[in-house]
Amino acid sequence: EDILRIFPLEEDWYRGFKGSVGAGLSYTKSSDVLTANAEYNLYYVISKWRFRNNFSFISTKTNGEAPSLRIETNFQALYALPHKWVLSEINSFNRNDELAIKARISFGLGGGNNIVQTDRQRLLILTGIMQNSEKNIESKEIVSNFEWPVTIQHTVYSFMRPDLTSAIYLA
Repeated sequence: EDILRIFPLEEDWYRGFKGSVGAGLSYTKSSDVLTANAEYNLYYVISKWRFRNNFSFISTKTNGEAPSLRIETNFQALYALPHKWVLSEINSFNRNDELAIKARISFGLGGGNNIVQTDRQRLLILTGIMQNSEKNIESKEIVSNFEWPVTIQHTVYSFMRPDLTSAIYLA
């Protein structure tokens, strides 16, 4: 009765990857704006570990100007501990030309608890410490700081027809 969710562990390691891939291209003639985007979300489970990797790329080009880029990727690992507790590790990279961020690299460690964990939903609260290093487009200086983030992840599952999963992340 303590088992609430079972993740399939595949015989072949590469079959454990789950996720989605998307891409798009749009052009608006009236404003001469071309936008290209691509993204993927990968999920991998092995024993007590859960890994998630997300990537997002958006390029916007207007008449006669260099493209504006927004790139974001992150990697998160969660390790299950007894009594609904988890350890967490996250790494991320961001670039956002519109915000003049050439590169922002973040590393963090933390922990949390699955406050609600049933066969239909999970509410996970995470906190920890995160170190950020950021380089602005207009300067050569790298600025570093520490943050104390709190993240709430609520996921609702429906394994009957239709098979749906909905997740909300607040950070």
